[in-house]
Amino acid sequence: MNAKNADAATTNALDPVTKTVIWNRFLSISREMSTIIERSSQNFVTAELHDFCVGLFDVQGRSIAHYVGLPGQIGAGSLQVKALLKRFPGQIEPGDVFIMNDPYKGFGTHLPDITLFYPIFHDDVLVCLAMARGHQEDMGGSLPGGYFPGAYDIHAEGLVIPPTRIYARGEETPVYEFFLNNIRFPDGMRIDNAAMIAAMKVAERRLVEMLDQYGREPLLRYIDDMIDSTECAVRKEIALIPDGVYRTEAATDDDGTNFDVPVWVRCTLTIKDDTLTFDFTESDRQVSFVNCPLSATYASVYSAVFTALSAEISSYHNEGSYRPITIVAPQGSCVNPIYPATVGAAPISMGTQVLECAAEALSKAVPKNICAAWARHYGCGLIGTDPRTEERYVFLAHVSDGGSGAIWGYDGWPHISPWVCGGELVRAPVEMLETYYPWFITRYELTTDSGGAGRYRGGLGIYWEAVNRGSPAILLTGDSDGDVTRGYTVLGGHSPHFFNKLTLTPLGGVETQVRAHRQAKVGTDDVLIQRTAGGCGVGDPRERDVEAVLSDVVNEYVSLGRAEGEYGVVIDPTTMKIDFEATAARRAGAK
Repeated sequence: MNAKNADAATTNALDPVTKTVIWNRFLSISREMSTIIERSSQNFVTAELHDFCVGLFDVQGRSIAHYVGLPGQIGAGSLQVKALLKRFPGQIEPGDVFIMNDPYKGFGTHLPDITLFYPIFHDDVLVCLAMARGHQEDMGGSLPGGYFPGAYDIHAEGLVIPPTRIYARGEETPVYEFFLNNIRFPDGMRIDNAAMIAAMKVAERRLVEMLDQYGREPLLRYIDDMIDSTECAVRKEIALIPDGVYRTEAATDDDGTNFDVPVWVRCTLTIKDDTLTFDFTESDRQVSFVNCPLSATYASVYSAVFTALSAEISSYHNEGSYRPITIVAPQGSCVNPIYPATVGAAPISMGTQVLECAAEALSKAVPKNICAAWARHYGCGLIGTDPRTEERYVFLAHVSDGGSGAIWGYDGWPHISPWVCGGELVRAPVEMLETYYPWFITRYELTTDSGGAGRYRGGLGIYWEAVNRGSPAILLTGDSDGDVTRGYTVLGGHSPHFFNKLTLTPLGGVETQVRAHRQAKVGTDDVLIQRTAGGCGVGDPRERDVEAVLSDVVNEYVSLGRAEGEYGVVIDPTTMKIDFEATAARRAGAK
């Protein structure tokens, strides 16, 4: 440390410029970790879809910086760190690596989401822990992929790993080989974990540089101040929201065992001064498959709250952000299940409903601050053999998701769902899909009239069609939802006029629908079609700018019929010009 830094370290005063530099360096470390994982991993879900997250935590388990990743994963990372520190008190050494996915002993989300932690020391003192979490293609269980309903208990879904040391002082432990020997794609998992460990080691190097530069105690004081500053900023934002009590509910189609019986999440939000309390006591009891572990419930609530706050603080959330928020989730409910309940569909199915309930409750207080519901997630898992390599594959086909909900002032974004992923889930190019898997994509396009109408229109959904060029396969729709349920609108906006739908058509056969949370057989040359609805609208559609409606029609986002029927805008189909007189009359007649 140079003389200037040494002098600064001796005073209790915290320099605001230095604080800003340190804060953004933490965020930069997270971004660098993310980039390393993205460029080094081999798992399709991680490398192409970006289904992973990273974070930095102190020795109290407090989140310091979590700039990059899926909000449905990272929001509850603090719970996992605290579980790790409790399991290994005073037993963590330099070079150790810990793994976990257990929803009950390690606050995991669901079993495919593997979390690694790497301790960061400075002068033999544990200072921080780096985290990296990624969705694996398989964790054992009766079927690959993790998204299969009907499992007897969580052990049938795959390996359940409490906080466990897999590297001791840099050396691999035998227990790691045991884990790898009990999953179907061990090489892929080893490579992905190596990428995550490499990312965390880079975080170690960067953080040690900061510790050397600023000194350990001064840097820890800045971390304390960062967390306190964030808490203050969040409380100021919440204080702007009107006090009140708001009740909402949302349902998933079913739990994959009791077909066609919706499972309900119910929330009562109490806003008082600068605090928020989300009470899920009236939610349904735990069921099968779609249960949302407590960590995923926390993450979904945090995601809803943060989207309602100012964008100016969106990059700076940390442990302080959580302090004004209380979450009540009774044990044994579908939003806080108890062992050995299955949780394979979380955080997609029930996590979405938790997020929708929290967001809709906030929209009742500040309707112009939060978006309408996004399209329900509609993916599927395909398990088969690739004749090009004679190797097994798991294709988690997150290819057809619908759009986001609109927000006051802006239309929704197309093809960006699910909401619990916050727009971070990337769609792989067709060329990459056909390289990885024996499926030939024949259509992939936005669907006209799929977005919910409104003064601000919901983002569009997708029509996706592909042919199985591989061996007979198994289709799993466990990570799908929205065949019969959907989310909420805001300020008189409309929902999409159709639901999600997946169909299979055998060669020369009849098209048949396969509902969410089901399983089906797929033959060679069978055609799979996914049609997804868009996001919900905000505001009265007849208040939408007429030129915006015309633009939607020209771009085939909205049909002529719906332009007139829902938006009250009459367009001449020959000239494609607005009939302003007829439009005024139609809009006036609808009032």
